[in-house]
Amino acid sequence: MNIIKGKMRRAQRVVIYGQEGVGKTTLAAGFPRPLILDTEDGSHHLNVDRVPIGCLADLQAALDELESMAFKGECPYASIVIDTADHLWNMCADAICDEMGWDSIEKPGYGKGYIRASERFVSLFGKLDALVRLGLHVVILCHAKILRVSPPDNAEFCKFCIKVNAPSTQAETAREYLKEWCDALLFCRFKIAVDDEKKKAIGEHAARCICTSSAPQWESKNRAGLPEELPMSAAALAPLFTGEAPKVTTPTPVEAVEVTPVDLTPARGAAAVPPSGSAPAELGFIPKAPAEAPMPVSEAPASAPAASAAPAPTPSPTALVRGEGESYFFPEEQDVLIEFLVAKKRLQPGQGLADLAPNIKRALHARPHAALREAQDWKAKQGKEAQA
Repeated sequence: MNIIKGKMRRAQRVVIYGQEGVGKTTLAAGFPRPLILDTEDGSHHLNVDRVPIGCLADLQAALDELESMAFKGECPYASIVIDTADHLWNMCADAICDEMGWDSIEKPGYGKGYIRASERFVSLFGKLDALVRLGLHVVILCHAKILRVSPPDNAEFCKFCIKVNAPSTQAETAREYLKEWCDALLFCRFKIAVDDEKKKAIGEHAARCICTSSAPQWESKNRAGLPEELPMSAAALAPLFTGEAPKVTTPTPVEAVEVTPVDLTPARGAAAVPPSGSAPAELGFIPKAPAEAPMPVSEAPASAPAASAAPAPTPSPTALVRGEGESYFFPEEQDVLIEFLVAKKRLQPGQGLADLAPNIKRALHARPHAALREAQDWKAKQGKEAQA
């Protein structure tokens, strides 16, 4: 028998559903090195890498290419995001109609067309599981609908659930499969305060949150021990992808106040105002400061610290990039960043990200994805020059 003991860390299968406009695509865009397979052109407002998916053949071709790249260790992405599952089911139905020469999925009668479309939909998850085994996180986004539930031991009530564009029986089959397949089922919702007397919502904008555990009002689950409710932030979901224990915090009571949505778009050189005291402009991933207000420069120490008799423990590079609203890096990404910063003389050999000058730390916090992209481009250029 092949007995394996202890915890095993692998890529994650995540399903995220929620109300329209709550920010599902924006949330997923903040996951580790995302590629969005866009079935409904819902990512046009984000500065991300995407593949437009117009039909089922487009999706299958994209998944085949990703599997090939991942198998060779050449895939530049870590998270594959399908946006959305209900549009994907429609594409399965259209593919069946094209293959059979039907003008409608209802053509064969008795629900036979819908059954074949659902079978095609479920068959796609074999390809998605292959990506997971090769180390890629797979994230599926879904819309939400309100379902009326009649439990045998209680009164009838309504709850949010995953929306699938299929007749009730086939929609239930697809919905149950998605729930069983995923490691984390997350519900994104608006938190709306209501005036009980006037029966009206209070405040212009509602706060947004991620529900990670089931409740009578929605379906959710997770295997990472996440708090039952999280802020609408990709950083809050970091334990899903890192395998680390989530930080336990005391939730703050939510008041009905206007909340400005946080842009989680991975910045890649887009114009933005850098934080005060950011890194020098020659690092590339920080926009150049206006001429009349040059940014201060803090260089790394001229020499590495002298070794002591009892070496101090090496600070964890991840400590630099953990926190609310911030991104994070995997170990291999940290290595590339450190090598890049050593070459730029922002670090000395043997130092880690935690040893960066304060202004460069702030800059890296502000634009982590752009910094990583520049470091990866530099690394690729170095490799090509070495081969020449």
